[in-house]
Amino acid sequence: MEIRLTDVVLEHVGGVRALDGVSLEIPEGQACVVLGLSGAGKSSLLRTVVGLEVPTHGQLALNGTVVNRQRSRALASRIGMVHQDFALVARASVAANIASGALPAMPLWRALLGRYRLNDRARVVALHRAVGLDDALLHRRVSSLSGGQQQRVGVARACMLAPSILIADEPVASLDPQTSIEIMALLCDRARAVGATLLCSVHQVELAKRFADRIIGLRAGRIVFDGPPEQLDADALAAIFGSPRLSTDATPVKAAA
Repeated sequence: MEIRLTDVVLEHVGGVRALDGVSLEIPEGQACVVLGLSGAGKSSLLRTVVGLEVPTHGQLALNGTVVNRQRSRALASRIGMVHQDFALVARASVAANIASGALPAMPLWRALLGRYRLNDRARVVALHRAVGLDDALLHRRVSSLSGGQQQRVGVARACMLAPSILIADEPVASLDPQTSIEIMALLCDRARAVGATLLCSVHQVELAKRFADRIIGLRAGRIVFDGPPEQLDADALAAIFGSPRLSTDATPVKAAA
Protein backbone atom coordinates (compact mmCIF):
# COMPACT_ATOMS: atom_id res chain seq x y z
CA MET A 1 0.00 0.00 0.00
CA GLU A 2 1.35 3.42 -0.94
CA ILE A 3 1.70 6.05 1.81
CA ARG A 4 1.55 9.75 0.93
CA LEU A 5 1.80 12.71 3.29
CA THR A 6 1.33 16.21 1.91
CA ASP A 7 2.42 19.24 3.98
CA VAL A 8 1.53 17.45 7.22
CA VAL A 9 1.74 19.47 10.41
CA LEU A 10 1.15 17.86 13.80
CA GLU A 11 0.86 20.50 16.50
CA HIS A 12 0.50 19.71 20.18
CA VAL A 13 -0.88 21.83 23.01
CA GLY A 14 1.22 24.95 23.44
CA GLY A 15 1.99 25.22 19.75
CA VAL A 16 4.83 22.69 19.74
CA ARG A 17 5.13 21.14 16.29
CA ALA A 18 6.03 17.45 16.30
CA LEU A 19 5.80 17.44 12.50
CA ASP A 20 6.39 20.63 10.57
CA GLY A 21 5.33 20.50 6.93
CA VAL A 22 6.24 16.89 6.12
CA SER A 23 5.66 15.77 2.52
CA LEU A 24 6.55 12.19 1.75
CA GLU A 25 5.60 9.42 -0.66
CA ILE A 26 6.47 5.80 0.14
CA PRO A 27 5.67 3.33 -2.65
CA GLU A 28 4.10 -0.04 -2.03
CA GLY A 29 6.53 -2.69 -0.83
CA GLN A 30 9.37 -0.33 0.12
CA ALA A 31 11.32 -0.80 3.37
CA CYS A 32 11.68 2.74 4.70
CA VAL A 33 13.60 3.48 7.91
CA VAL A 34 13.22 6.78 9.79
CA LEU A 35 16.30 8.10 11.61
CA GLY A 36 16.55 10.93 14.12
CA LEU A 37 17.29 12.00 17.65
CA SER A 38 14.73 11.60 20.43
CA GLY A 39 12.05 14.25 19.87
CA ALA A 40 12.82 14.59 16.16
CA GLY A 41 9.31 13.46 15.20
CA LYS A 42 9.90 9.80 14.34
CA SER A 43 7.13 8.39 16.52
CA SER A 44 4.79 11.23 15.56
CA LEU A 45 5.24 10.38 11.89
CA LEU A 46 4.51 6.70 12.46
CA ARG A 47 1.56 7.40 14.76
CA THR A 48 0.07 9.69 12.13
CA VAL A 49 0.26 6.99 9.47
CA VAL A 50 -1.26 4.35 11.75
CA GLY A 51 -4.05 6.70 12.85
CA LEU A 52 -3.08 7.33 16.47
CA GLU A 53 -2.48 11.01 15.68
CA VAL A 54 -4.55 13.28 13.44
CA PRO A 55 -2.69 15.98 11.47
CA THR A 56 -3.39 19.56 12.47
CA HIS A 57 -2.86 20.56 8.84
CA GLY A 58 -2.07 18.72 5.65
CA GLN A 59 -3.20 15.41 4.27
CA LEU A 60 -2.54 11.68 4.60
CA ALA A 61 -3.51 9.37 1.75
CA LEU A 62 -3.19 5.59 1.54
CA ASN A 63 -3.28 4.12 -1.96
CA GLY A 64 -4.56 7.46 -3.20
CA THR A 65 -7.48 7.61 -0.76
CA VAL A 66 -7.42 10.55 1.65
CA VAL A 67 -7.71 9.35 5.24
CA ASN A 68 -10.22 11.21 7.40
CA ARG A 69 -10.46 11.34 11.17
CA GLN A 70 -12.83 8.37 11.29
CA ARG A 71 -10.98 5.37 9.88
CA SER A 72 -12.92 2.31 8.85
CA ARG A 73 -12.33 -1.09 10.46
CA ALA A 74 -11.33 -2.33 7.02
CA LEU A 75 -8.52 0.22 6.85
CA ALA A 76 -7.41 -0.48 10.42
CA SER A 77 -7.12 -4.17 9.60
CA ARG A 78 -4.67 -3.41 6.78
CA ILE A 79 -2.10 -1.80 9.10
CA GLY A 80 -0.01 -3.84 11.54
CA MET A 81 2.07 -2.22 14.27
CA VAL A 82 5.08 -3.39 16.27
CA HIS A 83 5.76 -1.41 19.45
CA GLN A 84 8.96 -0.43 21.25
CA ASP A 85 7.68 -1.78 24.59
CA PHE A 86 6.14 -4.87 22.93
CA ALA A 87 2.61 -3.88 24.16
CA LEU A 88 1.71 -7.50 24.90
CA VAL A 89 -0.64 -8.91 27.54
CA ALA A 90 1.91 -10.29 29.98
CA ARG A 91 -0.37 -12.84 31.66
CA ALA A 92 -1.80 -14.16 28.41
CA SER A 93 -0.23 -16.93 26.38
CA VAL A 94 1.92 -16.43 23.30
CA ALA A 95 -0.91 -17.89 21.21
CA ALA A 96 -3.49 -15.49 22.66
CA ASN A 97 -1.24 -12.49 22.06
CA ILE A 98 -0.61 -13.45 18.43
CA ALA A 99 -4.30 -14.16 17.86
CA SER A 100 -5.23 -10.70 19.17
CA GLY A 101 -3.81 -9.28 15.94
CA ALA A 102 -7.02 -10.45 14.26
CA LEU A 103 -9.26 -8.31 16.50
CA PRO A 104 -9.77 -5.43 13.99
CA ALA A 105 -11.45 -7.87 11.60
CA MET A 106 -13.60 -9.68 14.19
CA PRO A 107 -17.14 -8.97 15.44
CA LEU A 108 -17.08 -7.44 18.91
CA TRP A 109 -18.87 -10.38 20.56
CA ARG A 110 -16.35 -12.86 19.19
CA ALA A 111 -13.44 -10.71 20.35
CA LEU A 112 -14.86 -10.36 23.87
CA LEU A 113 -15.30 -14.11 24.18
CA GLY A 114 -11.95 -14.92 22.59
CA ARG A 115 -13.74 -17.12 20.05
CA TYR A 116 -11.22 -17.30 17.23
CA ARG A 117 -12.02 -19.11 14.00
CA LEU A 118 -10.22 -22.34 13.11
CA ASN A 119 -8.28 -20.68 10.29
CA ASP A 120 -7.17 -17.96 12.73
CA ARG A 121 -5.85 -20.64 15.07
CA ALA A 122 -3.97 -22.27 12.22
CA ARG A 123 -2.47 -18.92 11.25
CA VAL A 124 -1.33 -18.34 14.84
CA VAL A 125 0.67 -21.57 14.75
CA ALA A 126 2.09 -20.77 11.30
CA LEU A 127 3.19 -17.27 12.35
CA HIS A 128 4.58 -18.55 15.64
CA ARG A 129 6.91 -20.79 13.66
CA ALA A 130 7.58 -18.18 10.95
CA VAL A 131 9.03 -15.73 13.50
CA GLY A 132 11.37 -18.41 14.84
CA LEU A 133 9.69 -19.37 18.11
CA ASP A 134 9.83 -22.93 19.41
CA ASP A 135 6.52 -24.83 19.48
CA ALA A 136 6.96 -25.40 23.21
CA LEU A 137 6.45 -21.66 23.81
CA LEU A 138 3.05 -21.42 22.13
CA HIS A 139 1.05 -21.80 25.35
CA ARG A 140 3.54 -20.18 27.70
CA ARG A 141 2.80 -16.85 29.36
CA VAL A 142 4.43 -13.98 27.49
CA SER A 143 5.89 -12.71 30.77
CA SER A 144 8.18 -15.77 30.90
CA LEU A 145 9.84 -14.92 27.56
CA SER A 146 13.00 -12.92 26.90
CA GLY A 147 12.79 -9.47 25.33
CA GLY A 148 13.78 -10.79 21.93
CA GLN A 149 11.20 -13.56 22.10
CA GLN A 150 8.51 -11.08 23.15
CA GLN A 151 9.29 -8.86 20.17
CA ARG A 152 8.99 -11.89 17.89
CA VAL A 153 5.51 -12.37 19.33
CA GLY A 154 4.83 -8.70 18.59
CA VAL A 155 5.90 -9.13 14.96
CA ALA A 156 3.71 -12.23 14.59
CA ARG A 157 0.72 -10.38 16.07
CA ALA A 158 1.21 -7.45 13.69
CA CYS A 159 1.17 -9.87 10.75
CA MET A 160 -1.99 -11.78 11.74
CA LEU A 161 -4.11 -10.04 9.10
CA ALA A 162 -1.37 -9.99 6.42
CA PRO A 163 -1.20 -6.17 6.56
CA SER A 164 -0.56 -3.92 3.60
CA ILE A 165 1.46 -1.58 5.84
CA LEU A 166 3.73 -2.72 8.67
CA ILE A 167 4.68 0.01 11.16
CA ALA A 168 7.49 -0.55 13.69
CA ASP A 169 8.20 2.21 16.22
CA GLU A 170 11.71 1.76 17.68
CA PRO A 171 11.21 -2.04 17.70
CA VAL A 172 14.77 -2.81 18.85
CA ALA A 173 15.37 0.05 21.30
CA SER A 174 15.44 -2.25 24.35
CA LEU A 175 17.25 -5.19 22.73
CA ASP A 176 20.92 -6.17 22.60
CA PRO A 177 22.83 -5.64 19.32
CA GLN A 178 22.61 -9.22 18.02
CA THR A 179 18.91 -9.57 18.86
CA SER A 180 18.32 -6.17 17.22
CA ILE A 181 19.80 -7.46 13.96
CA GLU A 182 17.63 -10.59 14.16
CA ILE A 183 14.44 -8.60 14.77
CA MET A 184 15.16 -6.14 11.95
CA ALA A 185 15.83 -9.03 9.58
CA LEU A 186 12.58 -10.65 10.73
CA LEU A 187 10.59 -7.46 10.13
CA CYS A 188 11.94 -7.13 6.59
CA ASP A 189 11.30 -10.83 5.91
CA ARG A 190 7.71 -10.69 7.18
CA ALA A 191 7.00 -7.50 5.22
CA ARG A 192 8.27 -9.12 2.02
CA ALA A 193 6.28 -12.29 2.76
CA VAL A 194 2.98 -10.39 2.70
CA GLY A 195 4.02 -7.68 0.22
CA ALA A 196 3.69 -4.96 2.85
CA THR A 197 5.20 -1.49 2.89
CA LEU A 198 7.50 -1.27 5.93
CA LEU A 199 7.88 2.00 7.84
CA CYS A 200 10.24 1.61 10.79
CA SER A 201 11.95 4.06 13.14
CA VAL A 202 15.35 3.36 14.72
CA HIS A 203 18.20 5.40 16.15
CA GLN A 204 21.01 3.01 15.15
CA VAL A 205 22.64 4.21 11.93
CA GLU A 206 24.17 0.83 11.12
CA LEU A 207 20.79 -0.93 11.29
CA ALA A 208 19.20 1.65 9.00
CA LYS A 209 21.98 1.27 6.44
CA ARG A 210 21.85 -2.53 6.60
CA PHE A 211 18.10 -3.07 6.26
CA ALA A 212 16.50 -0.04 4.58
CA ASP A 213 15.70 0.46 0.92
CA ARG A 214 15.37 4.13 1.81
CA ILE A 215 16.25 6.29 4.80
CA ILE A 216 14.30 9.33 5.97
CA GLY A 217 16.17 11.67 8.33
CA LEU A 218 14.07 13.85 10.64
CA ARG A 219 15.16 16.78 12.75
CA ALA A 220 12.79 19.07 14.68
CA GLY A 221 9.84 17.64 12.77
CA ARG A 222 11.29 18.32 9.33
CA ILE A 223 12.78 16.01 6.72
CA VAL A 224 16.51 16.79 6.42
CA PHE A 225 17.54 13.68 4.47
CA ASP A 226 15.72 11.39 2.04
CA GLY A 227 17.67 8.84 0.04
CA PRO A 228 19.15 5.34 -0.27
CA PRO A 229 21.53 4.02 2.42
CA GLU A 230 24.61 4.56 0.28
CA GLN A 231 23.97 8.32 0.28
CA LEU A 232 23.92 8.53 4.08
CA ASP A 233 27.34 10.16 4.39
CA ALA A 234 28.92 12.35 7.06
CA ASP A 235 27.13 15.48 5.81
CA ALA A 236 23.75 13.71 5.93
CA LEU A 237 24.45 12.44 9.45
CA ALA A 238 25.40 15.93 10.57
CA ALA A 239 22.11 17.25 9.19
CA ILE A 240 20.16 14.59 11.09
CA PHE A 241 22.07 14.43 14.37
CA GLY A 242 23.99 17.70 14.47
CA SER A 243 27.70 18.37 14.97
CA PRO A 244 30.17 16.87 15.31
CA ARG A 245 29.95 14.93 12.06
CA LEU A 246 29.64 11.25 12.67
CA SER A 247 31.17 8.23 11.03
CA THR A 248 28.71 6.61 8.63
CA ASP A 249 29.20 3.21 10.26
CA ALA A 250 28.83 4.32 13.87
CA THR A 251 25.89 4.75 16.18
CA PRO A 252 25.36 8.47 16.91
CA VAL A 253 26.72 9.64 20.25
CA LYS A 254 26.55 12.97 22.00
CA ALA A 255 29.65 15.13 22.05
CA ALA A 256 31.53 15.09 25.35
CA ALA A 257 30.74 17.97 27.65
